[in-house]
Amino acid sequence: MAMGMLTMPSTVTSGPSVVPRPIASRPDVQIAVPAATPAPAPTPAPTTPCIPTNCPADYTLLDDQTASQNCYLYSGNTEEVWSDALKVCTLTPGAYLWRPNTRAEADAVKNKFTIGKL
Repeated sequence: MAMGMLTMPSTVTSGPSVVPRPIASRPDVQIAVPAATPAPAPTPAPTTPCIPTNCPADYTLLDDQTASQNCYLYSGNTEEVWSDALKVCTLTPGAYLWRPNTRAEADAVKNKFTIGKL
């Protein structure tokens, strides 16, 4: 029966080893150390504006963006049951049936869509 032998290189050295010795400082020799080059400033990541610049089809922004930065869809002066209006509204992803959060928003919506008293 034939046998093979696998050898691995050893990391152990035999024989005399070299011992490092300290380097004495020499006042007559100056070593120039290059100045550290600062790392380049990272490029700022592109940002997405917090204020929408456009709205989905048939939706619009208010003229007074300080009152609200949402997009609005005015469906007219039809009278519907609130629950039916909610069902229609929820068919648009991200939409919700509007209710004013502030007096300024209510006034801005009233002015934009020329609605009677809210």
